[in-house]
Amino acid sequence: MKMRDRLMAPESKRACNRELFAVIAPEYDRITPLLSFFGDQRWKRIMIQKLPFFKAPSIVDFACGTGDLTGRLSARFPDGQVIGADITLPMLRLALNRRCGATAGNIGFSLADMCLPPFKDQSADIVTGGYALRNAPDLTRFLREVHRMLRPGGVACFLDFSRSGSAPVSWLQNAVLGLWGGVFGWVLHRRPEVYGYIADSLKLFPDRKSLEDLIAMCGFSEITTQTYYFGIMAVVSFSKPR
Repeated sequence: MKMRDRLMAPESKRACNRELFAVIAPEYDRITPLLSFFGDQRWKRIMIQKLPFFKAPSIVDFACGTGDLTGRLSARFPDGQVIGADITLPMLRLALNRRCGATAGNIGFSLADMCLPPFKDQSADIVTGGYALRNAPDLTRFLREVHRMLRPGGVACFLDFSRSGSAPVSWLQNAVLGLWGGVFGWVLHRRPEVYGYIADSLKLFPDRKSLEDLIAMCGFSEITTQTYYFGIMAVVSFSKPR
């Protein structure tokens, strides 16, 4: 089955995510900066800075991977409690080994599907995700789960690739991502699709305007999108009305 076909249905996309990220896990912390031309760390710093101050927030970081963003959140909110959630066990094992030493007091990890999160209603002040929205098996369902979990006045902030509403620009973005990701996938794993999937998933992802409309439809307000790298990356933030 072609990668694009695997990403079209929630169940096959969920299985695809588990498979690909299990392969990627050992190289993830090394390859992500290279794939992003070392922009990833800067974008995550910007994302953390966008979050409003909460004295002791409850935070859930979805698609946490090896826990890079989770660790940053625990440092930003030392009196809070941060849970990193991911569907891929090899990623979580790395997160536990690399992130929990100095910050075990306010950080933990959960093996969880972002569309079926095991968190109570109105239990979070902040929800985040690095490259989570595009990888959600069912994006609408995930956004509704985020809305359910957030307390009134809570905020969500996500870093991800962004698709232009212009067809020619979108085509160019996908061509560049497909080539760039395919080269890295071949060099590291002899499997171009391991990173080439980024372009395939972006083709099925809403463009910026459509994404904002979907977020609003799911009950959120104060929606902002800040783009980087000629619009190919974005930090999207929004809040649950009080």
